[in-house]
Amino acid sequence: MVFLLIYVNGFSQCDSAFINKLNSYHNIPVQINHTNISIGWIVDQNHSDEFTFFDSNKWSKLPVGQCHSMSNYAYFEEENVTIENNHLMLRCHPDNTSSMCGHSMSYSSGWAGAKTNNTVQYGYFEIKCKMPPDNFLQPCFWMFGQVTGRYDEIDVNEYIIEDPSFENRLRQNIYHKESYTPYADTLGSAQLIDANFNQTVTNQWMTFAVEWFPYEINYYINGQISACAIYSTDIRTISPWNFLPPSEFCCINFANAIPQWIQFSLSLRGNPSNYDPYEIDYLRCYKLQTGNPGLYWPNYVTVGDPNLSKVHHDIKIGGDASHYGNFSSNSQVNLWANNSITLDKGFQINTETLFTARIVNTNDACFLP
Repeated sequence: MVFLLIYVNGFSQCDSAFINKLNSYHNIPVQINHTNISIGWIVDQNHSDEFTFFDSNKWSKLPVGQCHSMSNYAYFEEENVTIENNHLMLRCHPDNTSSMCGHSMSYSSGWAGAKTNNTVQYGYFEIKCKMPPDNFLQPCFWMFGQVTGRYDEIDVNEYIIEDPSFENRLRQNIYHKESYTPYADTLGSAQLIDANFNQTVTNQWMTFAVEWFPYEINYYINGQISACAIYSTDIRTISPWNFLPPSEFCCINFANAIPQWIQFSLSLRGNPSNYDPYEIDYLRCYKLQTGNPGLYWPNYVTVGDPNLSKVHHDIKIGGDASHYGNFSSNSQVNLWANNSITLDKGFQINTETLFTARIVNTNDACFLP
């Protein structure tokens, strides 16, 4: 009855319960550097960091005594966040037994997060990190935004297990809660995307990334796409509570999402036997470049055209005797458009060329100022 009413009204209204998307078991993807082949993204230096030093203009550390519900064995302490050998280190170690957040804790751990004036909204975000070897140590690279009556969170990588015998599951999650007005179409929803592997992810170097657009989110593990979430108002495409076959569609309207703060945290959910750190090599953030608001239809275009990988409203390559394009062998091409991409006569791709054409919904926050 409720679902039928929602569909007739043209809205997808989620309950606050989780929508679980459980992926089947597969091998951990072979490591590739996704950013080298994602033409069109440009580095956002305001949020990227190679961690040659701790940049206090970008990052904060939680002072002693701060806690998080996901870290029920350790509280956060500043001394557990350091820079070593150009890597950001988050450590956990035994500490004096203290009463923190309403109960006794015998460990402290590390958390680092963006300054309150340094939020992000839309873009491509990637880290390379080494997972701790002990599965009680549970690292997370995430973003969250909160204003009165609103909450948004994206977990690019969350390693959290209720049973320590499961060392091969990662989560890439989305949480979204809006005020009742004016956005009554999405009151509150969450999507838990589980990535299950045949191998353990502990004590391994991994790369995690997310592409965050107004109407879609794409997750990556080791440079290969691992999960998607695409906004839909059609309740028939959404799979709540595993009631329907899992789909990539969701009822989370990212177009209404608020700016978020980047976070790195190391939670503790047991008594570890190994205290090797959560080690982060880099954080690289990217934005797009805005293109022609109308039709981009060059007379002649090659991979060296600086306008080729900008986001145009419409793109046309080829079409008549005066319009053609030639993409040479072993080149990389990405075409981005908000509305349409047309490949017509006079368009030529030579061998061993990586070619992608993408239609995406964007707004001003997707681009560098």
